[in-house]
Amino acid sequence: MKRVLALLFLLAGCGSGDVDRAAAPGPAENGEIVFASKRDGDFDIYVMRADGSNVRNLTHDSATDATEADDGQPVWSPDGRTIAFLSTRDHRGDGDAAQDVYVMDADGGDVRRLTENDAAERSLDWTRDGRLVFWRCTGGVFGCSLVALSPDGGDEEELFDAGDGVSGLSVSPDGSKVAFNRWDVNAATNDVDVVVADLDGGGERPLTTAPGVDGDPEWSPDGTKLVFASDRDRNGDCFFHDCTGHAPELYVMNADGRGQRRLTDDPGYDVFGTWSPDGKLIVFARLAEENGDYELFVVDASGGPPRPLTDNGEWDWMPDWGATGTR
Repeated sequence: MKRVLALLFLLAGCGSGDVDRAAAPGPAENGEIVFASKRDGDFDIYVMRADGSNVRNLTHDSATDATEADDGQPVWSPDGRTIAFLSTRDHRGDGDAAQDVYVMDADGGDVRRLTENDAAERSLDWTRDGRLVFWRCTGGVFGCSLVALSPDGGDEEELFDAGDGVSGLSVSPDGSKVAFNRWDVNAATNDVDVVVADLDGGGERPLTTAPGVDGDPEWSPDGTKLVFASDRDRNGDCFFHDCTGHAPELYVMNADGRGQRRLTDDPGYDVFGTWSPDGKLIVFARLAEENGDYELFVVDASGGPPRPLTDNGEWDWMPDWGATGTR
């Protein structure tokens, strides 16, 4: 669980850059950012204002001999009143197969477990009508289906059988399409592309075809663009053991795959990009060096130097930006 996207780059081919520490990311009324952090010992869910202030801890489960109790991949509901997340808190062990789907109120209250099985569940998002969607795989990245269920845990439905080699997930704002990662697990090149499909799995087509790993697409609020991570420009070496890949940067493209442009330029890992509610900013996680930690940064969607939001010596990553109460 701890290196979801980093592991994707490792499987496939496997110092920070110019930072403006004085600029503010925008007014506090531009929603709030929910994220996962290890600052208190294990991964819990936190929320903060858009400028990085008023950080609050929402989950407080602790690791035991039976489970690492990691909470991660939080996502705001469309109305901003509920947060869904994945956790290993009630399962022995760690990793995808130990994760289940949970929801809680935006203030951290009324935590409810929605799934209970030994499948690999990951990459949460919400549909426009307020259902949760996620990948459920029989083993690792094999035998994967897109599953939907209501936030009370009922009405579970398999939307489509995606087969092998999928990860990442973002539902379009109009609720008609999903963007995700697709790679051929048997191919020698291990290239990973961003693809888009109808919510029922029909009409799947690639949006990226460049050599390398393109991961974690996220729709803009108006549905006209996607942000994603890619190592195509080979801007930095992979940090991890036995890895021949390269560090990813953030890219933006139009919803049809055209107009792909690089947004960040740093030798570290830039991953988990997600848009502000007004579509003007993108928050992301950056790992600057091998033995360092992920911190959250914000960058203008049109480009420019990133600005730090967190700096505490422990991992802060997997952000989701929502307009609380009105998203």
